[in-house]
This record gives sequence, C-alpha cells and structure tokens, in this order.
Amino acid sequence: MRLCFSSNPEHFQAFLDHGVLPVCIKLLIRLASVMNSGSLTTKDQARIVMLMIQAFRFLQLCLQLPLNLPWVLQAIDSGLLTAFVECSPFYEDIKRDDYIMISATFSNTLPRYLTYSCVVRAMDAAFLQLEKTGRFLLLRKTRAWKSLDDLALLTARRHGVIGQLKCIKKNVSACFNPKCEKLDVRNHFRKCARCHTALYCSKECQVTHWKEFRHKQNCRLDTSDRDLEYIQVLNICEIRAHMQYIKSLAATEHPGVPVDDLVVVVDYSVVPTKYKLDLQSIWMRDHPNLFIVPTRKYLPDLTARSTTHIIGILPHQVEGIPKYLTTPVPRGIWNPLVDWVAKSGVDSIGSARWMEREAQARRKLYLDVRA
Repeated sequence: MRLCFSSNPEHFQAFLDHGVLPVCIKLLIRLASVMNSGSLTTKDQARIVMLMIQAFRFLQLCLQLPLNLPWVLQAIDSGLLTAFVECSPFYEDIKRDDYIMISATFSNTLPRYLTYSCVVRAMDAAFLQLEKTGRFLLLRKTRAWKSLDDLALLTARRHGVIGQLKCIKKNVSACFNPKCEKLDVRNHFRKCARCHTALYCSKECQVTHWKEFRHKQNCRLDTSDRDLEYIQVLNICEIRAHMQYIKSLAATEHPGVPVDDLVVVVDYSVVPTKYKLDLQSIWMRDHPNLFIVPTRKYLPDLTARSTTHIIGILPHQVEGIPKYLTTPVPRGIWNPLVDWVAKSGVDSIGSARWMEREAQARRKLYLDVRA
C-alpha cells in the first residue's frame, strides 16, 4: 500500500493494470470481518482502522485518475459498495476529515460517473446485492446511511432513463450510420462483432460508421455508442425534469432572448448536477469542435435542423472524444404542453412525476428489502 502511494504515475498505472483495486477491496472486507470478530485488543483495533482508512484513501486516488472509467467499473464489480457497508460500524470512531474522505467516493465520485449507462447497470446490480451483506440491517444507524441513500436514489433515477430508452427502442432498430439510419422493425440488422451494440443495415454502413463517425475510437472503449444514446436521452430527461428552474434562469439571465436562441448546459462533472444557459451563437463559436451525438429516428423529431441544443459536460476527457456532447432537440422541448416524445409510444418521458415515481420504487428495491 505504501509503495502504491509513493510511486510515480507510471508505476501507479502498473498497479492498476495488475488488479490492485480488487485486492484492496477484498482487504477492506477482510479487515471488517476481523474487526467484527471482537477478539482484538484496543491497540490492534486502532491499527486495523488506520489500515482501513489508508485503503479507502488509495481507492479514492485511483478513482480520481483521468480516463478512469474502466477502474470505476472494476471497483464496483469487485464489491466496492459491499466494502463500504461492511466497514460502516467503524466510521463513528474515526476523525471527521477521514470519514469525509471515505464518503467522497460515494457522495461525489461515483455519482458523476452515473452519466454512463455501463456504470448505471453496474451500480444497479451492486445495490441489488447489498441485502446479502452482513451489516446491511445496521446501516441506517451509521452516518454512512445518507451517502448510500443519496447514491441509491440517483442510481434509481438513471436506471429509469435506461428503461425508458429500452421502451423507445423495443419496437424498432435503426442503422447506426448517421448518413443512413434506416429503420428495422424485425431486428435483422447486423451487429458490430466487437462491441455487439452498434447495428448496421449493410457492410457499407458499418465501414462508414467505423471510419467517419468515430466508432473505431468508441468501440469497446470508455464511451460506447450505447452510452452516447443513453446520454442523449438523459439530456432530454434532465431538462424536462428541471424545466421550471431552467425557464426561470432564462428569464433572469437572458431576459427578452427567445429560448430557442439559447443552449442548455447540463454539467454532469459536478455533484449535484448544475444547469446553466448560454447564447447558442456564442457557445458554438467558442466550442467549434463539439461532438454532436448522432440522433436516432426512433427518437422523434431529433434532427440537426432544430435550433435548440442541450450540451452535456461529461466527468472526464475520453481519448479522441471531446468532453462536451451536444444533443439537438426540437423547439417543442420548451413547451411542457407539447408531449412530442409521446409520438414514440412512450408516455411522459422524463417528466418530474414519472422520474420520481420510478426512482422511489427502484430505491425501495435496493435498500428496503429486509428493512
């Protein structure tokens, strides 16, 4: 552990490549088990708690690295939430600054990465496994409860977005080549053999998407085409759920400016998510290399001809992909009375009432199973 902390960046990366995260998480779970045995002296308990703090600090450093989405997924799959729960009885006895450091992973780092559908799926599976941990029933009595509860609610909300995307797509598929986007109601399109996500109506479309539209960089990497679709729907759900607040910002910061001349910026790189507005002409001028998320025909009216854009700011820079992703949306997005998404057969996508109802039901499944 000390060697990991003192190594230069190259050595630190080598530790990660050789699977130090799963080892560190298993160590935390083992330390919690030893502490719960009750057979240790006071001095030994103090040493184990100190080692526990150092292990959590090492995890936090790992998960704050740039280009670290693979490590976030590896940590979740290795039992990061279980380790946090099993160690929770001992948080009351550590210094406030040490606990803030431990909880930052769950109150700040992980929430930022719920921008990616792969992380949402991993977190959803991890929460469903929490009821099997030995300390789950005692969790509400510790100060760890709020961090985990907030994380569970956000995971549940983002899981609902994935479910909504599935509802939109279940009756039709579209070619991933933005120059084509032919629809297929029988699901006969070929899949990319590497990522098994991208769909194509022909070999020509697959080659075009590979060379001209970044799939060569995205395939099986940090931001997949599935993640891009998820971010597109997430952007729409976010501004529909916070439309009243966003309209008040427009009236205060840009009085007299037509809303269609503004861009909505959703900053997922901070917790809680922040929203701001800017003049579309200024934003596009200052960010000439924005990556426009390819729209799909099963998301109605999302065409490049629209003058309204939602800008999603992601939590880290992925190699070859700008940090800003922009989704063009129709003018009707500003009018809550125009349920333009209902054309896809899905009712009230992203509405505040729908999002909260779905989120609370999923959160209850996560945390109230044995309460």
